[in-house]
Amino acid sequence: ETTSDDTFVLTVSAPSIANGCADGRYEILIDGVLQGTFSGNANVSLTVAADGATHTLTYRDACEDGCAVSITYTALSCPYDPPCTLSPGSIVDQGDCNNQGTPATEDDTYILTLTPPTVNNGCGQFVVLLDGTQVGGPRNFSNNFSIEVPADGATHMVMFRDACEAACAASIEVPAVDPCPEPCAIEGMLMRTECIDENNFTVTFRVNTTGDCNSVGWFATDSEGGVFNGFYNTEVTRTYSTTANDPLVINFTDIDDSSLTTSITVAVPDCDGDGLQVACPRANHFCPILEEDIMLYTTDPFECTAQVLVSVPDVTGACEQGFFTYTVALVDLNGNVLEMITSDDPQVFERVALGDYFLRYVVTDDCGNTAIRDCRIRVADIDEPVAVCNDRLNVSLGGHGLARVYWHSIDNGSYDNCGIDTIEVRRRYDIHPGTCDSLSAEDRYFSSWGPYVQFNCCEVNTFVTVEMRVTDVNGNVNYCWMQVLVEDKTLPYCTGLEDQIAECDELPEDFDPTNTTQLAELFGTPNVVDNCSAEAEEQEPEVNLDEQGNGTITRRFLAIDAAGNVSMTAFEQIITIVGCTDDDRPTDPTVPFDPRDHSLPVDDAVLPLLGQNIPNPAFDETVIPFFVPEAGDVAIEIFDVRGSRQLLLQDYYEAGHHKVRVDVSTYQGGMYFYKLRTGKTQLTRKMMVTPQ
Repeated sequence: ETTSDDTFVLTVSAPSIANGCADGRYEILIDGVLQGTFSGNANVSLTVAADGATHTLTYRDACEDGCAVSITYTALSCPYDPPCTLSPGSIVDQGDCNNQGTPATEDDTYILTLTPPTVNNGCGQFVVLLDGTQVGGPRNFSNNFSIEVPADGATHMVMFRDACEAACAASIEVPAVDPCPEPCAIEGMLMRTECIDENNFTVTFRVNTTGDCNSVGWFATDSEGGVFNGFYNTEVTRTYSTTANDPLVINFTDIDDSSLTTSITVAVPDCDGDGLQVACPRANHFCPILEEDIMLYTTDPFECTAQVLVSVPDVTGACEQGFFTYTVALVDLNGNVLEMITSDDPQVFERVALGDYFLRYVVTDDCGNTAIRDCRIRVADIDEPVAVCNDRLNVSLGGHGLARVYWHSIDNGSYDNCGIDTIEVRRRYDIHPGTCDSLSAEDRYFSSWGPYVQFNCCEVNTFVTVEMRVTDVNGNVNYCWMQVLVEDKTLPYCTGLEDQIAECDELPEDFDPTNTTQLAELFGTPNVVDNCSAEAEEQEPEVNLDEQGNGTITRRFLAIDAAGNVSMTAFEQIITIVGCTDDDRPTDPTVPFDPRDHSLPVDDAVLPLLGQNIPNPAFDETVIPFFVPEAGDVAIEIFDVRGSRQLLLQDYYEAGHHKVRVDVSTYQGGMYFYKLRTGKTQLTRKMMVTPQ
C-alpha cells in the first residue's frame, strides 16, 4: 500500500557535447545525484521515483564538471488498487434427506443453509459453486442462503467467489451425508395353518418391517372380532374355530404410525379328518436328515453354494380326485421370502448360500382348500478341501546345522470350494534328533502340527516324511504327504594353526619331517569349522630342507564332514627349521635327516636361510625370520606382484638367527614377495596381506 517504493522508467536522449572527453563519455545526475556514466548517441533509460514531483536532470561531461546542462521533468505517480480478499461463509443448518418420492438413491438430496462470505475490496456480490459448478446467480451479502446438495455418502466442496474477480475465492468442505433411508413399511406373512382337532385350528403368522422403522410393535383386528397386538419380526400363533368366516382376514396397524398397515387372508381348513394335509417330503430326500427334521443339502462341486432340488410335498385329504397345485418359497429364518417357484416351474433353487432355511409349501386342491407347511433345510459344506503336495523337496542345512521348511514350500496349490482356513505341516522322526540313533518302528513319532518342520545334522542324506493338513473355513480337513531329502552342502574348513619357527636343537632326536603323527604332537592340529561334525585329515607334508636340515616343512590339511563335503582348499602350516649346522648333515643320503644327531659328518658350508613370515596372511604387522652363517651386510626387500619395491631394510648383522618386524597396515590386500640379499646369496618367499 505504501508509495515510497513506486518507480517508473524515464527514457532520455543522449546530449550533444563539443570539446568534451575524447571518448565521448558523459554523466547523468538527478537532483545532483549521479545516476551513471554513459557514451554514444543511444537513448538512455533510467528507473526513477514515481512520486509526482518535479526533478532536475543534469547532463555533465565526464572530464569537465563545469561543462553541463540541466532540464526538468515531472515524475509520474502510481495509483494503488488494494486486492480483493474473501473469507468463506459457514454451515448454519443441514436439512433432512429428500428422496424425491422415488426408491432410487441417485436423486436423494438435502438442503444446506450457509452464511454469506466476508469480502474486502470486492464488487458487492458473490457467487457460489458446488463441486466446481455455479449454483444460481450472483448473491448479496445481507442474508443467509440455501443450496441443494446430493445425499450420496460423499463429501462436497462449496466455493464462495467474488462476482467480479475469480481469483478472490475460498472454499469449505461439506461433510458426507448418506442417501435417504428406505421408508418404513410393514408386511404380514402367513406361515402355516394346522388343525388341532375337527373343531379348531391354529394360524401362525409374523409381521416384518422393512426400511427405516422405529416402532417395535403392532395391533391387529380380525374378521372374527378379535383384537390383539404383538412385536415385529416375531412369529405369533392364534387359535380359531373351524366355524369362522371363510376366509379369515387379519388386519395389522403400526402402534405409532397408523398409516402403516398390512393384512393376511387365511382359508379356514377342513379339520373333520378328511381335510387337506401337507407333510414335508423327508422320505424322498436323498441326503441325510439332521436332528430328525432338517433336510441337508450339500454344496455343489467347486462351489460354495448348493442347488436345492425341491421334492413334491406329501399331500393327503385333497378333495374330489385328489389333484392339487402348490408353490414353494425359499424363506430365511427371519421369515423373509427369498425366492418362489410354482409346481409348473423347474423344481430347483439355484446357488443357495450356506445356512438354514424353510421350504414353505402352499398347497391348494381343486376345491380351493389351502394348506401350508414349512420344512426346514440346511445348506452345508461337508466336502473336504483338496490337499496338493509337492512331489519331493531337497533342503540344505544352514550354518547352524538346522533347516526349516514352511508349509508354503510344501503346498502345491491346495484349494477348497469355500476357502482354506489353515495349512499346517508335521514331520515323522525316524532318527532321534539328539543322539542321531535310528528309532524302531514302534518308537517313531510325529512332531506337532505347525507352520513349519525342522531338520538337523542327524538326518543328512536321508528322506524324511512330511505330512500337510489342509483345513477349510467350515472345519473340513484333508491331508497329503511328501518326502524331503535332507542335504548338507556347507563346506568345512580348517583354522587355528600359526606358522612356527623351530630351532634345530629343540627338535627330538628321532625327528622325522614326514611323520604326520609326530608333526601333530610337536606343532598341533587345526580346528575344524562346520555346521555339522567334521574332522581334519593331514596330507603328506612338503619337506624342503637343505643338507644341514634348515628349511621348511609345509603341513597340509583337508577338512571332511560327515556328509562327505571336503574343504575347498588345503589349510597349510609352515614349519621353519633354523640353526642346523654342517655337523647335523647325514653322510648317507638314504638315512632320514635328524637335526639333533650331531654325530653325522659335515662336508658342506652352512648357507643363509629365509623363513616364512609370521603371521601369514598378515593385516597390520608381520615378522620375517632369517639366518646368516657369518657376519655381514643384509638387505630385506618387499615387492608387490608388479615388481614395485615397497620396502628396503639394510643393516649389518652378526652370524646367527634374526628377525625383522614390518608394518604392512598401509599395504593393499594381495600377494607380495620378500627377498633376502647377503653376499652372493639371494632368497625369495611369498606372503599375503589382508586389509583390516
